[in-house]
Amino acid sequence: MLAWHSIRRPENGVGFNWGPNLASVAGLALIGIAVFTLDKRDPFPGYLAALPVAGAFLMIAAGGRSVVNRMLLENRLMVFIGLISYPLYLWHWPLLTFTRLIEGGHASMQMRLIILSASFILAWLTFEFVEKPLRRNPAKAMQAMVLCAVGVVAAVLGIVTADQDGFESRRFAIEKREILKNLEWDWTTSNCSTKFSAHPCITNSPAPEVLVLGDSHGNHLYPGLTHDDALSVISVGACAPLSDVSVLVRKNADRHPCGRGDVMATGAAIVSEVPSAKIAILAGFWRPALTGNILHLGELETWGGVSLRGSRETEKKMGNEELVFQGLKRSVERMRSLNLRVVILRDTPDIAHELTEFCGLRKRSMSRNCVFPRSEFLKRREPEDRLMARLKESIPSLEIIDPIETFCDAKHCYLMRGGDLYYRDHHHLSVSGSRLIGRTLIKHLSR
Repeated sequence: MLAWHSIRRPENGVGFNWGPNLASVAGLALIGIAVFTLDKRDPFPGYLAALPVAGAFLMIAAGGRSVVNRMLLENRLMVFIGLISYPLYLWHWPLLTFTRLIEGGHASMQMRLIILSASFILAWLTFEFVEKPLRRNPAKAMQAMVLCAVGVVAAVLGIVTADQDGFESRRFAIEKREILKNLEWDWTTSNCSTKFSAHPCITNSPAPEVLVLGDSHGNHLYPGLTHDDALSVISVGACAPLSDVSVLVRKNADRHPCGRGDVMATGAAIVSEVPSAKIAILAGFWRPALTGNILHLGELETWGGVSLRGSRETEKKMGNEELVFQGLKRSVERMRSLNLRVVILRDTPDIAHELTEFCGLRKRSMSRNCVFPRSEFLKRREPEDRLMARLKESIPSLEIIDPIETFCDAKHCYLMRGGDLYYRDHHHLSVSGSRLIGRTLIKHLSR
């Protein structure tokens, strides 16, 4: 509108005949209101864009005759900023963006002030040695061709970089590769599988002092307990450590690891052959055994659900919670009868979703928001709370370790923290997670 007015009424320029001082003051006020009242929560663009636009309109329309423009916009510093404003606009974005990528988050105030200063210097250099020479260059056609070619090269580089998901040497890419390594699990079985006819079975010593009995939630403790040879360990079993109680699944039972034998009988056999054993850690994925429910849709489709069967005649009609209590209590008593110190590990937090999707690990941006409410986990483990309370009441001297404070704070439970991914899927610990809980266990066992 101002340009049209200037063309139609060149004798008046862009200014209005009425009240330039009033127009410039009103314009400055509208811009000030926009600066100090609008924030990222306001929808933009929209009607709120009228504030800064109308303010700029009025200040330009007021022209050089208004007192505000003469005092504010015509001083040498403001004119200088106006001259370099476009390169300043171009430079500050990449500087802020790259700093954020390198720092892994928002830059500090000190770093932002440095970036602002660097933006001004680079903007002035660009104005003096790029913009001015381009304006003065008489070979306009050649200049346009060169600039177009540079633009095409920049576009191709951008497309290739995006297609390759960035350069592998970036700090972000290196961190992502390190994080994704936690999804791998290469802790294979050792020759103890043959010796004790147990699978899986793994040990780091011919004379282990710690015996871990349980399902995969027992086995995933092994890297943490044996890190830097902290403890001599033998870990055995693929099913919950319940004496005289069979854990079955409703679908594909022939493929389920619980069909490989009685883990507690195997444990007792190992103790008889390994007199060095002093401690037994009983661990398991307690919730499915207690409730019969599987949260993860993929596992639910494969196994259908969990059911328990007591081998004793008096227990054949018992529900899951009672069978787990009776079976685990017998397991504790059995290990104690073999002169072992018995420790029960409560279960670690888990989720019902695919880990990589929940944490955005495969995405280019790779979200690190791998947390969920502590209250959600507490609600899910209420059956386990009842089980542990009954065991403690029945065996007051029983040692029970709760990992909740290791993986959770007052409000949230963490699947990843500070770049360390604690899980390799929705409920199994990674090596990093195993080492985290391993430190808690080692500290407790050393008392």
